[in-house]
Amino acid sequence: MKVGRAQLDEQPAQQTSTAGKLRRDAASVAAGAALIFGVLLFDNYKGTGQLEFVIVLLGPLLTGLVMRLRGWPWRLGAAAWALNGLAMLTYDWVLNNEDQAYHAVLTIMMATLVALGAALARSLLALRSRVSS
Repeated sequence: MKVGRAQLDEQPAQQTSTAGKLRRDAASVAAGAALIFGVLLFDNYKGTGQLEFVIVLLGPLLTGLVMRLRGWPWRLGAAAWALNGLAMLTYDWVLNNEDQAYHAVLTIMMATLVALGAALARSLLALRSRVSS
């Protein structure tokens, strides 16, 4: 199979574009995780700490739902919530030396809830397309 010079010249541009997209996606995940972590820390130290369960149960579900409805890759949302869970695990482990199992299970649960939210959105989109047809 012969490859022309034009095809060879296009390949690095595609690789750069993919690498650039990967960097943007990674930055988005990190920013999302930092935002989530900040909200949780603020609630725990400035508020009553009562919103933590609402945030970690409804937040991932809504993240998956919204990302799927908007056509965004919901796995990035799951990665942000998982990264946040790992940050909470590390934070609690280093400062308090407690709750490691709780945070490990919570991390898995939050990523799973994002997937569940995305599945619900997929079902809603399928239902809407059947109704409109």
